[in-house]
Amino acid sequence: MHKNNIKSNIQTGFSLAAVTALSLAIIGGASATAMQSNGSTSNKSATVASKESKAATDFRKALNSLLQDHVTTNLDVNRAIVSGASDAEIDAIEQAQLENTASLAAAIESIYGTAAAETFTDLFNEHIEESNNIAQAIADGDVDAKAEAIIELEEYLVDITNFFVGAIPVLPYDAVFSLLEEHEMLINKSTEAMTTKNFGQSKKLEQQALRQISVIADALASGIIQTQPAKF
Repeated sequence: MHKNNIKSNIQTGFSLAAVTALSLAIIGGASATAMQSNGSTSNKSATVASKESKAATDFRKALNSLLQDHVTTNLDVNRAIVSGASDAEIDAIEQAQLENTASLAAAIESIYGTAAAETFTDLFNEHIEESNNIAQAIADGDVDAKAEAIIELEEYLVDITNFFVGAIPVLPYDAVFSLLEEHEMLINKSTEAMTTKNFGQSKKLEQQALRQISVIADALASGIIQTQPAKF
């Protein structure tokens, strides 16, 4: 098992080493020019579009959109939990999370088939459950429940990293793990800021999480496009 733990603080920029490793690993992939050292992706669409087929560009845009939606629905649930919304209200937002998982699984299935999509669905729904459990524990001030949920989340990070690296062997394990771990960190820190009513800080972390997920999406898309040329 990977021994990294979810860190307690956030650096100003994204994990430069992880972004660089992913960029260099995707030989000929467009993400090397798209990813900047601070995790921003300016002028990305024009750069990528000039080098990819329409099918590849459409896939990249779809994956970015779906992972943006993943972050958005996750944050929506966390806000509902922290604000003391009813179980019915939270359940409705969690349904949007599950629908997003199904859409992501469909994208996986289009490339890797049904078995891979089913594995992804199980893993990603586990991620959603543990992430929501952490948000609830933070809102409740339940230190023990938070620690237990974080242990489960760390196990998920190993499993999902293995899934992605197994499917996309050009991606280095440590770089993928680091960026996925950072994604979890940003979400959790945002929830902590909400709970302490530091809404300005929470908003900054939410915006950073949305930018950071695009780095992940582009790395995954570039790796898939490179290693599955028959699909694109």
